[in-house]
Amino acid sequence: MPESWYPMLRDKPTPEQLEAGRMARHHGAHVIIVGCWIWAEFESKPTAEIRTKMKELGFRWNHKRLQWQLPPADYGRARGSKLETDKLLYQFEVSPI
Repeated sequence: MPESWYPMLRDKPTPEQLEAGRMARHHGAHVIIVGCWIWAEFESKPTAEIRTKMKELGFRWNHKRLQWQLPPADYGRARGSKLETDKLLYQFEVSPI
């Protein structure tokens, strides 16, 4: 695992990220904080309107984890994790929004 992303995942989310997470929860998502990322998951596929709203809030769909993720503003794809979801949840602080 590259050392470069350890500090990034240990930081806390920004107030803007937290507000986006609250908005996602308002639209029916189960939302948690993983390090400085916001993860949002719906019980079923959200409507096109909600998917558009998630994108406007800055969330990206992660097809491997099957959930929406809001990365930190300075996130670069090259710094992304290849770890499985369970390992990330075990390794970093996780809390509900």
